[in-house]
Amino acid sequence: MALYLLERIAEDERVAWEATSESPGPWVQGDHDVPGWDRDLVYYYSDGRRWTQFDDESMAAHVARHDPARVLTECGAKRQVAWHCLEVLALGDGGAIDLAEEVLQHLVQVHADRSDFPSEWLPEVAW
Repeated sequence: MALYLLERIAEDERVAWEATSESPGPWVQGDHDVPGWDRDLVYYYSDGRRWTQFDDESMAAHVARHDPARVLTECGAKRQVAWHCLEVLALGDGGAIDLAEEVLQHLVQVHADRSDFPSEWLPEVAW
């Protein structure tokens, strides 16, 4: 499970790096307080040279919050958590093993919609 998670993290990083190469700089949602910057726009350069317009402000806010720089930072954090869990699993420390497995289980669920996601990793549904 940890290896699968680390591969998905690496994939997210690759996509974020590719987006950065095409659109460097902070991804910023337009601001009504700044003339000419509409809230349904996301600017990819702070000088406003490149932008994308969305159907509404909430979509623009979502895209701006997933700026490649933020995704790269989040991938680094997830990787560290996964590596710490692997260390705990390798040490074999009773209750800590259960906690490490549970943390990995929560992190990997983000990828449950993928076709290569093992069905045995899906949580049991209590009806």
